[in-house]
Amino acid sequence: MRHAGQWIKSVRGVTGWSSFGIAGLALVVLLIWGCGGTPHAPSKPDTSTGIHSVLVFPFKRVSPAQKGETGVRCPLSGAVFSTGEVIPGATRTMTRHLLRFLKERTKYQLIPPEQAEGVRSQLLSKDIGAQERLMLIEIGGILGVDAILVGHIYRYRERIGTAYSVDTPASVALDLHFIRVVDGTFIWHGRFDETQTSLSEDCLKIFSFIKRRGKWLTADELAGAGLAEVL
Repeated sequence: MRHAGQWIKSVRGVTGWSSFGIAGLALVVLLIWGCGGTPHAPSKPDTSTGIHSVLVFPFKRVSPAQKGETGVRCPLSGAVFSTGEVIPGATRTMTRHLLRFLKERTKYQLIPPEQAEGVRSQLLSKDIGAQERLMLIEIGGILGVDAILVGHIYRYRERIGTAYSVDTPASVALDLHFIRVVDGTFIWHGRFDETQTSLSEDCLKIFSFIKRRGKWLTADELAGAGLAEVL
């Protein structure tokens, strides 16, 4: 409860809400804190799908074909994303986050991205076509894995400011695709696309606001939260 009280005090500076609004939010926070509860245990993979080994590809940056364009399609699903700045190192950071999550939360046999690089180079020299999906599935087949996991980054903008005051908030857009190698079927796919806002700008995000302790996240923190939501 002491931590809840300290957090509530910080809300005024972050959101600019009135005393009445903060009082109402405080009640919600205290009720949620009082409920407590134990976090859900990580779910185990559904081995009934026949998926045991998974090749994890490194995240790939996707940029518009033409300079000045603000939208781009996912090369696998065709979904449209608003593009933007991608800070250096973002793809490596997200690939590390993804591998760590899978190691901690699943029982899959994970094949690291490095094992696919040599095969990818060989296929590129053969020019199997422009379709990324076909190339990924063929790499998975050559390496003998059951499925492949592929992610793209469309936007990864760092915040300008601090945890409690920003000029420009962090903004992240990414997706993930889980594909069965034997038939190329999408087992599942998910996306995360968010530019962080204050609670006064979007009250529908109250649970995200509470979970993040009323802080303005860095790009890495926002992306990590997004990856966890997708997975």
